[in-house]
Amino acid sequence: MKTNLGRGRTDEVVEVSKLTARGVAAIIAEAPGFYARMTRTSALLLSGEPVLDLNMILIGPGSKSDGFLCEAVELVQERKLPLLTLFAPDIASTLEPSAAKLGMASIGTLPLMVLRATSPFQPGKMCNIKRAVDQRTITIAGDLQASAFELPRESVARALDASRTKITCAETFVCSWDGEPISAMTVVRAGITAGVWTMATLPEHQRKGMGRAMLTRVLEQYRQQGVSLFYLGASKAGRPLYESVGFETIAKFSMWMLAQSQEGAA
Repeated sequence: MKTNLGRGRTDEVVEVSKLTARGVAAIIAEAPGFYARMTRTSALLLSGEPVLDLNMILIGPGSKSDGFLCEAVELVQERKLPLLTLFAPDIASTLEPSAAKLGMASIGTLPLMVLRATSPFQPGKMCNIKRAVDQRTITIAGDLQASAFELPRESVARALDASRTKITCAETFVCSWDGEPISAMTVVRAGITAGVWTMATLPEHQRKGMGRAMLTRVLEQYRQQGVSLFYLGASKAGRPLYESVGFETIAKFSMWMLAQSQEGAA
Protein backbone atom coordinates (compact mmCIF):
# COMPACT_ATOMS: atom_id res chain seq x y z
CA MET A 1 0.00 0.00 0.00
CA LYS A 2 1.43 3.38 -1.01
CA THR A 3 0.97 6.42 1.18
CA ASN A 4 1.98 10.08 1.03
CA LEU A 5 3.78 9.90 4.35
CA GLY A 6 6.91 11.99 4.46
CA ARG A 7 5.79 14.77 2.03
CA GLY A 8 5.03 17.22 4.83
CA ARG A 9 3.30 17.49 8.16
CA THR A 10 -0.16 18.22 6.71
CA ASP A 11 0.04 15.31 4.29
CA GLU A 12 1.22 13.10 7.11
CA VAL A 13 -1.73 13.99 9.34
CA VAL A 14 -4.14 13.32 6.45
CA GLU A 15 -2.63 9.92 5.71
CA VAL A 16 -2.39 8.82 9.33
CA SER A 17 -6.00 9.92 9.88
CA LYS A 18 -7.09 7.68 7.02
CA LEU A 19 -5.04 4.79 8.38
CA THR A 20 -6.57 5.34 11.82
CA ALA A 21 -10.09 5.02 10.41
CA ARG A 22 -9.20 1.89 8.47
CA GLY A 23 -7.56 0.44 11.57
CA VAL A 24 -10.68 0.91 13.68
CA ALA A 25 -12.75 -0.66 10.92
CA ALA A 26 -10.47 -3.71 10.80
CA ILE A 27 -10.65 -4.22 14.55
CA ILE A 28 -14.46 -4.10 14.89
CA ALA A 29 -15.50 -5.39 11.46
CA GLU A 30 -16.73 -8.74 12.80
CA ALA A 31 -19.05 -7.18 15.39
CA PRO A 32 -22.70 -8.17 14.74
CA GLY A 33 -23.76 -4.52 14.75
CA PHE A 34 -20.89 -3.26 12.58
CA TYR A 35 -21.65 -0.26 10.38
CA ALA A 36 -19.20 1.85 8.41
CA ARG A 37 -19.53 4.92 6.25
CA MET A 38 -16.43 6.59 4.84
CA THR A 39 -15.79 9.62 2.67
CA ARG A 40 -12.46 11.01 1.47
CA THR A 41 -11.82 12.77 4.78
CA SER A 42 -14.34 11.38 7.28
CA ALA A 43 -15.38 8.03 8.73
CA LEU A 44 -18.25 6.78 10.87
CA LEU A 45 -17.48 3.38 12.44
CA LEU A 46 -19.96 1.65 14.72
CA SER A 47 -19.65 -1.68 16.50
CA GLY A 48 -23.23 -1.55 17.73
CA GLU A 49 -22.06 -2.11 21.30
CA PRO A 50 -23.05 0.31 24.11
CA VAL A 51 -19.39 1.27 24.67
CA LEU A 52 -18.02 4.72 23.84
CA ASP A 53 -14.66 3.67 22.36
CA LEU A 54 -16.30 1.12 20.06
CA ASN A 55 -18.39 3.70 18.17
CA MET A 56 -16.45 6.50 16.52
CA ILE A 57 -16.65 9.32 14.02
CA LEU A 58 -13.40 10.83 12.72
CA ILE A 59 -13.49 14.02 10.66
CA GLY A 60 -10.06 14.55 9.18
CA PRO A 61 -8.03 17.51 7.91
CA GLY A 62 -9.52 19.64 5.17
CA SER A 63 -13.11 18.67 5.87
CA LYS A 64 -15.93 20.90 7.09
CA SER A 65 -18.60 18.26 7.07
CA ASP A 66 -21.40 19.53 9.30
CA GLY A 67 -23.77 17.31 7.39
CA PHE A 68 -21.72 14.18 8.00
CA LEU A 69 -21.62 14.95 11.72
CA CYS A 70 -25.36 15.62 11.98
CA GLU A 71 -26.25 12.44 10.09
CA ALA A 72 -23.91 10.40 12.30
CA VAL A 73 -25.45 11.76 15.50
CA GLU A 74 -28.96 11.09 14.20
CA LEU A 75 -28.01 7.49 13.40
CA VAL A 76 -26.42 6.70 16.77
CA GLN A 77 -29.34 8.29 18.59
CA GLU A 78 -31.71 6.01 16.67
CA ARG A 79 -29.55 3.05 17.69
CA LYS A 80 -29.16 4.35 21.26
CA LEU A 81 -25.36 4.19 21.05
CA PRO A 82 -22.67 6.39 22.59
CA LEU A 83 -20.33 8.12 20.14
CA LEU A 84 -16.70 9.21 20.36
CA THR A 85 -15.93 12.04 17.93
CA LEU A 86 -12.51 13.21 16.75
CA PHE A 87 -12.04 16.51 14.90
CA ALA A 88 -8.80 17.33 13.06
CA PRO A 89 -7.11 20.49 14.36
CA ASP A 90 -7.78 22.60 11.26
CA ILE A 91 -11.55 22.06 11.37
CA ALA A 92 -12.20 21.69 15.11
CA SER A 93 -13.17 25.33 15.68
CA THR A 94 -15.65 25.13 12.79
CA LEU A 95 -17.38 21.94 13.95
CA GLU A 96 -17.28 22.29 17.72
CA PRO A 97 -20.26 24.70 17.89
CA SER A 98 -22.31 22.16 15.91
CA ALA A 99 -21.19 19.38 18.23
CA ALA A 100 -22.32 21.36 21.25
CA LYS A 101 -25.74 22.04 19.67
CA LEU A 102 -26.11 18.32 19.01
CA GLY A 103 -25.71 17.62 22.74
CA MET A 104 -22.10 16.48 22.66
CA ALA A 105 -19.55 17.23 25.38
CA SER A 106 -15.89 18.12 24.98
CA ILE A 107 -13.55 15.61 26.65
CA GLY A 108 -10.15 17.03 25.75
CA THR A 109 -7.69 16.19 22.99
CA LEU A 110 -6.11 13.06 21.56
CA PRO A 111 -2.47 13.35 20.45
CA LEU A 112 -1.82 11.65 17.11
CA MET A 113 1.73 10.29 17.33
CA VAL A 114 4.17 8.71 14.88
CA LEU A 115 7.53 6.98 15.13
CA ARG A 116 9.95 6.34 12.29
CA ALA A 117 11.76 3.05 12.82
CA THR A 118 15.29 4.00 11.78
CA SER A 119 17.07 1.66 14.21
CA PRO A 120 16.31 -1.43 16.34
CA PHE A 121 14.13 -0.94 19.43
CA GLN A 122 15.83 -1.49 22.74
CA PRO A 123 13.89 -4.20 24.60
CA GLY A 124 12.58 -3.63 28.10
CA LYS A 125 12.16 -6.30 30.74
CA MET A 126 12.17 -9.95 29.80
CA CYS A 127 8.72 -11.29 28.98
CA ASN A 128 7.02 -13.84 26.76
CA ILE A 129 5.06 -12.58 23.74
CA LYS A 130 2.47 -14.77 21.99
CA ARG A 131 0.19 -13.89 19.11
CA ALA A 132 -3.50 -14.51 19.81
CA VAL A 133 -4.49 -17.02 17.14
CA ASP A 134 -5.83 -19.95 19.20
CA GLN A 135 -9.09 -19.66 21.11
CA ARG A 136 -7.44 -19.80 24.53
CA THR A 137 -5.08 -16.89 23.82
CA ILE A 138 -7.87 -14.94 22.11
CA THR A 139 -9.97 -15.28 25.26
CA ILE A 140 -7.05 -14.21 27.44
CA ALA A 141 -6.49 -11.11 25.29
CA GLY A 142 -10.17 -10.17 25.58
CA ASP A 143 -10.10 -10.71 29.34
CA LEU A 144 -7.07 -8.40 29.65
CA GLN A 145 -8.60 -5.66 27.53
CA ALA A 146 -11.95 -5.79 29.33
CA SER A 147 -10.24 -5.67 32.73
CA ALA A 148 -7.69 -2.96 31.91
CA PHE A 149 -10.25 -0.61 30.34
CA GLU A 150 -13.19 -1.61 32.57
CA LEU A 151 -15.29 -2.64 29.56
CA PRO A 152 -18.19 -5.14 29.51
CA ARG A 153 -16.65 -8.52 28.71
CA GLU A 154 -19.57 -9.49 26.47
CA SER A 155 -19.07 -6.36 24.33
CA VAL A 156 -15.36 -7.06 23.98
CA ALA A 157 -16.20 -10.63 22.91
CA ARG A 158 -18.63 -9.51 20.22
CA ALA A 159 -16.70 -6.51 18.90
CA LEU A 160 -13.04 -7.48 19.36
CA ASP A 161 -12.59 -11.19 20.04
CA ALA A 162 -14.51 -12.10 16.89
CA SER A 163 -12.05 -10.25 14.63
CA ARG A 164 -9.15 -12.23 16.06
CA THR A 165 -10.51 -15.45 14.58
CA LYS A 166 -10.30 -14.01 11.06
CA ILE A 167 -7.26 -13.52 8.85
CA THR A 168 -7.09 -9.73 8.69
CA CYS A 169 -4.52 -6.95 8.87
CA ALA A 170 -5.11 -6.76 12.64
CA GLU A 171 -2.97 -8.88 14.97
CA THR A 172 -3.24 -9.16 18.76
CA PHE A 173 -0.44 -10.18 21.11
CA VAL A 174 -0.43 -11.29 24.74
CA CYS A 175 2.48 -10.59 27.07
CA SER A 176 3.13 -12.95 29.99
CA TRP A 177 5.55 -12.53 32.85
CA ASP A 178 6.47 -15.38 35.16
CA GLY A 179 3.73 -17.43 33.48
CA GLU A 180 0.96 -14.88 34.10
CA PRO A 181 -0.73 -13.00 31.21
CA ILE A 182 -0.54 -9.31 32.11
CA SER A 183 -0.85 -7.27 28.92
CA ALA A 184 -2.46 -7.33 25.47
CA MET A 185 -1.77 -5.24 22.39
CA THR A 186 -3.38 -5.02 18.95
CA VAL A 187 -1.54 -3.83 15.83
CA VAL A 188 -3.04 -3.02 12.43
CA ARG A 189 -0.63 -3.12 9.51
CA ALA A 190 -0.93 -1.41 6.11
CA GLY A 191 2.18 -2.01 4.02
CA ILE A 192 5.16 -0.28 5.62
CA THR A 193 3.02 1.39 8.32
CA ALA A 194 1.46 -0.10 11.45
CA GLY A 195 -0.94 1.34 14.01
CA VAL A 196 -0.78 0.47 17.71
CA TRP A 197 -4.17 -0.15 19.36
CA THR A 198 -5.58 -1.26 22.71
CA MET A 199 -2.38 -1.33 24.76
CA ALA A 200 -3.96 -2.97 27.82
CA THR A 201 -2.00 -3.82 30.98
CA LEU A 202 -3.65 -5.07 34.15
CA PRO A 203 -3.82 -2.27 36.77
CA GLU A 204 -1.69 -4.14 39.30
CA HIS A 205 1.13 -4.47 36.74
CA GLN A 206 1.11 -0.91 35.42
CA ARG A 207 4.13 1.38 35.92
CA LYS A 208 6.41 -1.64 36.33
CA GLY A 209 7.91 -1.61 32.85
CA MET A 210 5.76 -4.40 31.43
CA GLY A 211 3.93 -2.23 28.92
CA ARG A 212 7.26 -0.99 27.60
CA ALA A 213 8.58 -4.55 27.45
CA MET A 214 5.68 -5.63 25.27
CA LEU A 215 5.61 -2.51 23.11
CA THR A 216 9.30 -2.59 22.21
CA ARG A 217 9.33 -6.30 21.40
CA VAL A 218 6.24 -6.19 19.21
CA LEU A 219 7.40 -3.06 17.36
CA GLU A 220 10.78 -4.69 16.75
CA GLN A 221 9.08 -7.71 15.22
CA TYR A 222 7.26 -5.46 12.78
CA ARG A 223 10.39 -3.42 12.04
CA GLN A 224 12.19 -6.61 11.08
CA GLN A 225 9.27 -7.42 8.76
CA GLY A 226 9.68 -4.11 6.91
CA VAL A 227 7.50 -1.65 8.82
CA SER A 228 9.20 1.74 8.88
CA LEU A 229 6.54 3.96 10.45
CA PHE A 230 4.24 3.41 13.43
CA TYR A 231 1.31 5.55 14.53
CA LEU A 232 -1.13 5.70 17.45
CA GLY A 233 -3.56 7.87 19.37
CA ALA A 234 -2.15 8.41 22.85
CA SER A 235 -4.09 8.46 26.10
CA LYS A 236 -2.85 10.76 28.86
CA ALA A 237 -1.59 7.75 30.81
CA GLY A 238 0.16 6.15 27.85
CA ARG A 239 1.78 9.22 26.31
CA PRO A 240 4.94 9.26 28.52
CA LEU A 241 5.66 5.65 27.57
CA TYR A 242 5.25 6.33 23.86
CA GLU A 243 7.43 9.44 24.02
CA SER A 244 10.15 7.50 25.83
CA VAL A 245 10.19 4.94 23.00
CA GLY A 246 10.47 7.70 20.37
CA PHE A 247 6.93 8.61 19.27
CA GLU A 248 6.30 12.28 18.48
CA THR A 249 3.01 14.19 18.31
CA ILE A 250 2.09 15.43 14.83
CA ALA A 251 -1.43 16.70 15.66
CA LYS A 252 -3.93 16.93 18.49
CA PHE A 253 -7.48 15.92 17.62
CA SER A 254 -10.35 17.50 19.54
CA MET A 255 -12.41 14.81 21.33
CA TRP A 256 -16.15 15.03 21.93
CA MET A 257 -18.60 12.45 23.16
CA LEU A 258 -22.29 11.79 22.87
CA ALA A 259 -23.29 9.75 25.91
CA GLN A 260 -26.08 7.25 25.41
CA SER A 261 -24.45 4.90 27.93
CA GLN A 262 -22.23 5.13 30.99
CA GLU A 263 -19.74 2.59 29.64
CA GLY A 264 -16.42 4.40 29.83
CA ALA A 265 -13.66 5.30 27.43
CA ALA A 266 -10.42 3.34 27.17
